[in-house]
Amino acid sequence: MQKNIYTSDVRPNWACSMNNYQANITMNMSGNLDFGAQLPNKALLASYQLESNEENLLHQDINKQIFGDSLNIEEVERLASYLTVEYLRIPLVLEFFSQDRCSSLINGNLRQLLEAVLFQPLPFNNDAKSILTIPVPENRKHEYLGTRFGVLMEEVIRAPNAVLEPLVRIIQGSIKLCIGDYTSLFVPVLLFTIRLALSVVRFTIIFHEKCASLK
Repeated sequence: MQKNIYTSDVRPNWACSMNNYQANITMNMSGNLDFGAQLPNKALLASYQLESNEENLLHQDINKQIFGDSLNIEEVERLASYLTVEYLRIPLVLEFFSQDRCSSLINGNLRQLLEAVLFQPLPFNNDAKSILTIPVPENRKHEYLGTRFGVLMEEVIRAPNAVLEPLVRIIQGSIKLCIGDYTSLFVPVLLFTIRLALSVVRFTIIFHEKCASLK
């Protein structure tokens, strides 16, 4: 299982204890997860006991509650199908949530999924080969599709509008949901989307700085 890149909105809890004059420090990051433990990768269908191949996924019974209770069964099936295409899922999943589905991000599982999709770099490859056949053979996929700086950076370099435009719509939708003051139920969604956007902006800044240094 791949290691996680995304972070958590949960505030860590610290606990100290003494045992035979030895201090033990425990940090709990989210729920029952202890420091050093590995979170499941929410961007992998295997984390939900689903097939990673789209053709096999179409014949699998998908539980409506697999991502929580914020989506209907049609939306669940669509989102699951997007996760089968590792190197295309960033714009697909962003567009999915930008289409009047910002309210579904009240579900913490979906926030983790979106963050994992964006920031999982996938295998690196400094010298990707030219694609000669389509579809690319599964066992050689990373030879042809691996990236130099991670998938998100490649999207920022080659198709920035496919990332930035749906991300802006997600933020705008989150703002509209936050009616009233800071006690609104959707404030965590707004804070999450702003943090997400700032992280993506850092990628664009790095890209522009890199371009400037080459001039």
